[in-house]
Amino acid sequence: MHKILIFLLFPTLVFGALNSSKSVTSELEILALPFENQKQVFQANDRTYKNLVAIAKDSKIGFNKRWKAVTALSEIFRDKAFDDLYTLSFSKEWFIKNAVVVGISNLKSPEKVEILGRLLKDSSLVVRSAVVEEIKVQKIENLRDELWEELNLPRNFKNNQSLWIRKQIIKLLSVNPKNHERKLFHRLLHEKEQEIIEASLIGAEKIVLTSAEIKSLQNEKMNIKLAKIKSKIMND
Repeated sequence: MHKILIFLLFPTLVFGALNSSKSVTSELEILALPFENQKQVFQANDRTYKNLVAIAKDSKIGFNKRWKAVTALSEIFRDKAFDDLYTLSFSKEWFIKNAVVVGISNLKSPEKVEILGRLLKDSSLVVRSAVVEEIKVQKIENLRDELWEELNLPRNFKNNQSLWIRKQIIKLLSVNPKNHERKLFHRLLHEKEQEIIEASLIGAEKIVLTSAEIKSLQNEKMNIKLAKIKSKIMND
């Protein structure tokens, strides 16, 4: 909570353009190297940390170096960097938020779930998609309600067609579907887009069929499988 108050009361302190002076020159040069080389060259000391944070926040520096600075912070300093990564997650720039989402993979702090839940609602499709991938990688189960909510929001459609994130979310939800979600999967099975139906069928099958039954249907035509699952998912 105190982090959010700092952000609300002193936004210029958080995101004000910083002076990219000579003090960060060496870090900028190192950030031009491949990442594995960066890890070998960067020293995990206070000076490096301070300068990487300064680079990440400096709007006068190119986005590529700033993205790499966030990545380096999370990789080299791990949970020590959490407070600054948390602050950066409120950035108005999509690539900084994207870098934070990628970076917090390395962190153990339980507060990273709060970041993911918030950025799942971000205006940037790229950021939202990165969040879904991170939830998948981290096997986070307590954001399922948020994923279902996000699935049908207008921002995830264009010209009445699903953007890629909808299929991405459905595939994630289908990994470990819950019995109480059967109505939600049933509704998806009645959508018009074939890719959405096929992705949803994977989760719906797991709710109403045994592993043996799923295996027995593997070679059946899609319309036969779909009819069987539709009949079972609301009648069992």
